[in-house]
Amino acid sequence: MLSLDDHSKNRYLTIVLVLLCMLFLVSLFKNIAYPLFWADESMTVMGGVRVLEYGYPKVHDGKNVFYDLLHPNVSLGLDEKTDAYIGGTSWGHYYFATIGIKLAEMSDDFFTKTAIIRLTFGLAGLAGLMILAFLARQFFHTKLSKTGFLTLFVFLELISVPLVLHLREARYYPLVVFFTALTIFVYAQYRILKKIRYSTYAILLIVSLFLSFVMFSPLYFIFVASMLSFESIALAGQLVSGYGQGRRSGPAESQSRKRLFKDYLRNLLPVIFSFIPVYPLLVYFKTFYIAGEMAKFNFELFHTDKIGMFWANLEVIWRFFVSSDFMYLAIFLKISLLLCFFLKLAAKSTYDFDRPKLFFSLFLTIFFIVYFFTVCKLPSFPYTRYYIPLQPVLTVIIILDLSVIFDFMSHYRSFAKGYARTILGMIVGGFIMVNIIGNSHYLKGHLYEISNQYRGPLDYVIPFIKERYTNTGGLVIATNYEETSFMYYLNAKVIVGYVGNNLEEDARMQPDIIVYRKLWGNFEPIFTNYLQQAAYERITFPVFDYTVNNIPELHFRLPIQHQFQTLETADEREKTDIYVRK
Repeated sequence: MLSLDDHSKNRYLTIVLVLLCMLFLVSLFKNIAYPLFWADESMTVMGGVRVLEYGYPKVHDGKNVFYDLLHPNVSLGLDEKTDAYIGGTSWGHYYFATIGIKLAEMSDDFFTKTAIIRLTFGLAGLAGLMILAFLARQFFHTKLSKTGFLTLFVFLELISVPLVLHLREARYYPLVVFFTALTIFVYAQYRILKKIRYSTYAILLIVSLFLSFVMFSPLYFIFVASMLSFESIALAGQLVSGYGQGRRSGPAESQSRKRLFKDYLRNLLPVIFSFIPVYPLLVYFKTFYIAGEMAKFNFELFHTDKIGMFWANLEVIWRFFVSSDFMYLAIFLKISLLLCFFLKLAAKSTYDFDRPKLFFSLFLTIFFIVYFFTVCKLPSFPYTRYYIPLQPVLTVIIILDLSVIFDFMSHYRSFAKGYARTILGMIVGGFIMVNIIGNSHYLKGHLYEISNQYRGPLDYVIPFIKERYTNTGGLVIATNYEETSFMYYLNAKVIVGYVGNNLEEDARMQPDIIVYRKLWGNFEPIFTNYLQQAAYERITFPVFDYTVNNIPELHFRLPIQHQFQTLETADEREKTDIYVRK
């Protein structure tokens, strides 16, 4: 039973936890309606629209082309037999988007529609964080320690602006956070906590691994490699431990080794069987073929090779976790854990570490490392969206390791224990303060954007078109970026687009409206020809013609970074403009 002092601590800590949770919900959902969908989000939503119409993301519907894979071969991401789009990460987020799309039909307001759809994705991401937190909480044994874990976890998630920005997106990122947490939960419940039966574990793991592939195909292979590595390390540890204890070879020892190998295979069987439902999708989506073709294209585009891109990606990802997260703190705690282990050996202490915590931390660390280097090998720029699911994983690793170290210190004399814990607490607090100070501009910016309406170029252009035309569904709009946003909000026919996969036919048309995004500079001759073939009225808006309506990315080079404030401008050359046919 808790002492009165522990009861008091837990009560006050619970109040802090509730306040932090409320702040996180405000950070995640406040002003989620703004701005209107940018390119990737509207691509997700239009994919959902196609699913509702055809049952799958069909490329052609007789009016518009749903396709955004940038490659010289404009049919690389097209399955010619079914006319399906197979050039994205997978189809899971298109099917999930249908929930929000149907709910959004209750409103005609663009921003309300946007909020409803984003809300469904945000809730999925939030559910993922809750699953991971609930799982990790089970490794703590007192009410006070459980509440303490949750408080620190929520606080570290709250100050991660990149995480919140990605969870607010109508894209696959929140869903990857969810299925990462779900798969870890299923695996740890059986393998470490021993709380579910094998049959339950096998079924749930196969399903969660399959859905991980459907949401973000690399995630499936990351989990397979992580689980194989963890099981192999565990097996090796048990074999070495057996030899270290001086067991003699004989029938009993032989049976013991056979049992270890049998358990090893048994634990991995669901992972192996998960390949059965995944394999047909690998074939249909041409996963490895398209990845290989995109690698060749990107190597040429970025003037590099496989090794060069790997090191460039490694630098970007490392810089993110060092500057925006707590990589150095995690490394410090791992070194401290090793020091505790050596101190135990040197003192010949009988103290036993909290093995479930250590094993869970080990699995998460393996998962983190495998995920980290897998993203480094992706043949493209490593946008934060590819590895943002690692942020909550790293947070749990840090708290688990910190707890194990604190518990180790508890068996020392009272004075030494208090002294060591104080020093460790100050060091950890120092790491956190450095992170907060270093990212204060992001925290201030996010506070501003949830307190004020951000408006991108589309937030001016799309409502203007809606007000000017009674039947936007009959319009032909030519644009060179974010074409799917015009398709969703206005139901217009949109030509040219970002990748220009229908240029021959589009060049023969004469659009009603031209929306040329100047910073992209693609297909300029076609747009110039449009302006020469008919009379147009130029209409300008007092907002900078930024590359994207907005984007959650904070670490890409300008001009493709998240903006916290509306980029207003009075310079006519910088203004967003459109051309309306007279």
